[in-house]
Amino acid sequence: MWIYISTWFNKYSTSRWTVICFFLFWGIYSVFGIRLMQVYEVTGDEPQYLLIAHSLAYDGDIDLANNFEHCDYRTYFSHELDPAVDHQAIDFLGNGVILSKHDIGLPLLIAPFYRIAGRVGVVIFQNIVTAWTIALCFKWVYRHVGRWAVAMFVCLGIGFSIPTLPFSAQVYPETVAALFILLELYQLDPLQRSKVSNLRLAGYSAVASFLPWLSIKYVVVSAVLAIAGVYLLLGDSRRRQLWSIVSFVAPALFFVLLWIYIRIRFYGTLSPVTQYADFQFSFAFIYQHALGMLMDQEHGLLPYSPMYVLAPVGLVIMWRARQRFMALLIAMTFVVFFGLIASWHCWWGGWCFPARFLTVVLPILALPIAYVFDVVSRRGWLSTPLLFLAIGLILISVFLGFFGMDDPVYRLLNRRDGAANLFLDLGPRSFDWASVLPSYPPASPVVRFLASDTASDIGDDVMDLVRGNGTVRFAPYDSPPGYLVREAREMIASGRYRVCAEISTDGNSTSVGTIEAAIISHRPKQIVFELPVDDLTSPSFPEYQWKCGELWLDHRDLIGFSFWFTGVKDVYLRTLSYERLGPWSPALYTVTGSLDLTSDNVAPYLGEGWSMAEAWGRWAIGHSSLVYVHLDKRIDTLLTANVFPYYIEGEAQHITVYYNDQLLDRVVLPDAEAREFSIIIPGSLISRDVDVLRFDYGYTWSPAEGDLGGDQRALAVGFVGALKFSLLP
Repeated sequence: MWIYISTWFNKYSTSRWTVICFFLFWGIYSVFGIRLMQVYEVTGDEPQYLLIAHSLAYDGDIDLANNFEHCDYRTYFSHELDPAVDHQAIDFLGNGVILSKHDIGLPLLIAPFYRIAGRVGVVIFQNIVTAWTIALCFKWVYRHVGRWAVAMFVCLGIGFSIPTLPFSAQVYPETVAALFILLELYQLDPLQRSKVSNLRLAGYSAVASFLPWLSIKYVVVSAVLAIAGVYLLLGDSRRRQLWSIVSFVAPALFFVLLWIYIRIRFYGTLSPVTQYADFQFSFAFIYQHALGMLMDQEHGLLPYSPMYVLAPVGLVIMWRARQRFMALLIAMTFVVFFGLIASWHCWWGGWCFPARFLTVVLPILALPIAYVFDVVSRRGWLSTPLLFLAIGLILISVFLGFFGMDDPVYRLLNRRDGAANLFLDLGPRSFDWASVLPSYPPASPVVRFLASDTASDIGDDVMDLVRGNGTVRFAPYDSPPGYLVREAREMIASGRYRVCAEISTDGNSTSVGTIEAAIISHRPKQIVFELPVDDLTSPSFPEYQWKCGELWLDHRDLIGFSFWFTGVKDVYLRTLSYERLGPWSPALYTVTGSLDLTSDNVAPYLGEGWSMAEAWGRWAIGHSSLVYVHLDKRIDTLLTANVFPYYIEGEAQHITVYYNDQLLDRVVLPDAEAREFSIIIPGSLISRDVDVLRFDYGYTWSPAEGDLGGDQRALAVGFVGALKFSLLP
């Protein structure tokens, strides 16, 4: 079978199979591109690159002043782009011409595609470029190892792993730069040298000189390629001809002089980092940042694509196989660029998918990886374990690539909080990958955000909302509950969380209020805080305090915040935060004897339908109350509770008790007296997971409805003391 396939393959030329490889990858990248556009709105630097392309395509210039004024970005970006706020575009000369701080090389290339089909056209362009890169990888590798299976398998690993796969449909210069660098090394390969013409010399020089136009950070790679090109292409005595020299120098001179003109004309200086006012560069960063670029679980390379650990081994094999020039050139290109990025403060690339910056130098590692496969697959059964290891590394990389792209917005975007979303979403909930994988530099696990920046969805009942100076003040005295939801409605993984609010109240408040931070889901989790009362009389200078509580999430969910308050004139909210403490486990809900409802510590066990803790217990609010428990032993258990109704004259309160949606019993409270009741939970209903104990109520009533005060809560039943669980003999 294998011989038949190999014979069938060899009927076609390498070029024909390269074309087939190109269309194969282009088709698959197009599918992922369509998928990404459906679920992912451009972010980070992408809106800026697209806006420059829009200006070039429709205005014929790079002045973005009119484009910001007319909101030309609304066709692909739903938020506000304000250069005065985000500082992504600047009036460098003070003449009213607003220029993006991003380089114009990519917009120049994508402008025609943007003019034809907008963002869709640009994604098609990126798909084509990435497919071309992988097809060229295939051709290059095949010419070295002479085995199509090895070449195709390595290219599948490169093309379908992170970061190549996700960036094939994003608007960043990395994909184009990756193709250009691969083209240059392909031309420098000794296998190609005899075929170099003056036209190819000019093309090589033009590509190397255009790299800094894509991004100034590529100037170091451009320099390496230029030196290598001079040594190889002009060092041969047969090529020391006038036209060869002109062919090599003229394109480089053209792009360099034009770059100088643009810098002086529009930026007023030749400094390559003028547009990056916050640029931080230091060789002292390299060690720690290098570890981050390789090993960080959120933005590093190897956690997502472990196949690249084979590259150093492959370079050694190439050296021993007398491919020393290419091995040295690949290593130098990678190390020089890697060192530059590691010396930057923002080595991870900002708000983007993992390993963005390294995307440009990963395709050239296809050749050393292919040499590893070529060697271990030729040495018989002794190297079989190594072959399976290499195959496993590539398959793991491809799996993580597809797994990440199945939900890219959540799994591939991380907040630098030390816990990668993809790995939090992978494997059993009780195993915490985030605690196993490294984080470099150690990131703060606390995610903080100003309330004034997130008050985008305020409940209609909340009046007198004031935002400013990082503070939100809302909820006048006796107003209904208020709802503050994060604009992004951020998705968080299952686990244990500490949720905190930096809050204060007006010193004239008549009593202490309550605040609940909730997870938005079909089964809300709630935390109850006691509001601090400021002793100061001036509401202009409130004294803030941090109030925190724990959340336990057994599933991935959206985080948001809601506030309930009573007897408070004004609530001041400055900062919200959350921190993941560890993995979720059913053992968190283990009940040892009883749940003390008078304690705030019991809050994680309580779902919807409960008030804050009071000295005597808690009120059940609404028509249902949920309790989450994990009972260690699957034997009959006696539940005991002491309750009294919010009494309405002449009406009996009915409590219906369910365990995992199975009816246990009904309790009738005919009057206002407190009563203790006991119900048996059959062992057959107790699971090994977290179980749901539910109380349903016959009626609810609000004190405000009966003119008994300003309390608007829908009260049903008061639970006194603790819920007790005791094993039956």
